[in-house]
Amino acid sequence: MSITEKVKKYLSATGAVEAAKRNFEGIFEKLKKNGSPISQKAKRILEESLGSEALLDIMATVYEEFYSEEEIDAAIAFYETPVGKSMASKAGLVMATSASMLNAKVSQALNKILKEIVGDLDDGPEPWRGL
Repeated sequence: MSITEKVKKYLSATGAVEAAKRNFEGIFEKLKKNGSPISQKAKRILEESLGSEALLDIMATVYEEFYSEEEIDAAIAFYETPVGKSMASKAGLVMATSASMLNAKVSQALNKILKEIVGDLDDGPEPWRGL
């Protein structure tokens, strides 16, 4: 098996392939809900350019650049175990939950910054007075 095929097997084992498919279909669902006319031909072109197979090819190239064949083999072996399968099945939820929590923290920090800036403006001199 070539290293490219191994990377694709790894990505399949981790659930990345299914996640890519869901994301791709989600794009079309959102476009449809927004009333955007997407023809079957346009969908086919987008699938060829951005679909799961195209994404797999891109990801395989990147993984091959950063990981050795030995690392990929070990990762495949892990993700084929019950523990690996369990981790892969939860990865999407873990990422979504982490992103949501991070967004909340960023929002809190930005609100504090905004209050600080507005507070500075409220407390400072009003140079426009008397003009």
